[in-house]
Amino acid sequence: LMTQDADLATTSLALGDDTGATSMLDILKRADPTFRPVPALKKAAPSSCFRADNGFVIDLLTPAKRRSDKNPMPLANLQAGAIPLQHLDWLIETPVKAIALHGTGIPVTVPEPARYAAHKLIVAQKRSGSDRSKRAKDLLQAKALLQVLMETDPYGLQDVLKEAFAQGTRGWKLPMERSLKELEIKSGDLF
Repeated sequence: LMTQDADLATTSLALGDDTGATSMLDILKRADPTFRPVPALKKAAPSSCFRADNGFVIDLLTPAKRRSDKNPMPLANLQAGAIPLQHLDWLIETPVKAIALHGTGIPVTVPEPARYAAHKLIVAQKRSGSDRSKRAKDLLQAKALLQVLMETDPYGLQDVLKEAFAQGTRGWKLPMERSLKELEIKSGDLF
């Protein structure tokens, strides 16, 4: 709620049920009737982004499997699309249960905080063009999480960062190191 956006991830494109599909837009309109699809760049492509009149944005994401994946990937049962995102499968591999602080609380499933911080370090370096406006937000989110995790769970953070670094140099380690340098955090301070 603080960032005015939510990213919803799915590991399976087979969403919906046999009794009849409900569109993503219909689901969102139950929460706020002002939600509208943001048109995709290609006219025939399904929308993967929805915006409410108050500015709140929902983006649908799915793990990228190969470079030839359609963008957006059609989610036929939801009459929507999902943007394939690199490293998303790793990010959501070990989700944790949490409570969104709204009203009496809303149960949610979120990425493990250390994985989210590592993912933000990587994604920040891959932003280009119109996405560059999100780059500063990615870095701020990563920095805030890293600072808290260094105090509350330094060993868990070390384990996750070592795992991410071991995934590969070009797509993982180097972007993370560049982001850490921008944030003026030495990797030696983390592990």
